[in-house]
Amino acid sequence: MSGPRQRRLKGLTLAEVVIAVALLSVVIVGFGSMSTLSLRASREAGPHFIAQEAAVRVVERMRSSALDTAYQAWWVNATKVSLGGVEWAVGGTSEYDDPDEGVLAGLDDVISRGVMGLPSDTPRVLRVRFLSEAEYQAVWGLANPEDLNFDGTIDAAATSPGADYRMYPVLVELRWSDQGTEKSYQLKAVLVNQPVLDPRR
Repeated sequence: MSGPRQRRLKGLTLAEVVIAVALLSVVIVGFGSMSTLSLRASREAGPHFIAQEAAVRVVERMRSSALDTAYQAWWVNATKVSLGGVEWAVGGTSEYDDPDEGVLAGLDDVISRGVMGLPSDTPRVLRVRFLSEAEYQAVWGLANPEDLNFDGTIDAAATSPGADYRMYPVLVELRWSDQGTEKSYQLKAVLVNQPVLDPRR
């Protein structure tokens, strides 16, 4: 028997086997590297997503209250600390520490499991800042300042927002450590009085 049919029955040469094994090794190493990078990215992104969800839940809780109630609970009556020369509210009211809501309890659980570490500047991961009119302009990058209490003047950056504000610019920040590196997530929001909906409509 000779010709093309006989060549088909012979099988692979040693060179072809070596090339196939080398190609297979390259593919396996590539998949291994990709899965390692994927696992590392998931681990690093985990705390960021936790911080993002916590910040959104805090803002949702503020918005579910009347404007004055949110201002009193999350700013006026809250425990405050000065961090880098800026005053932040870090807890101390039932709005912050209500275990039923689970925002802070969930963060405490994440910290106790070692997913997030405590920040170097305070023992609380979550902090809130109600902004003055000047800070609102600076943080939002507005071209012109907003007179939030309609008194004809713009409150300085060092001024605490007043009870007469018609809306409250809020900065919610979560700061944590991840293997010795400080990380943070910030969410900017504006609180306004929500219209009361008539359930009979």
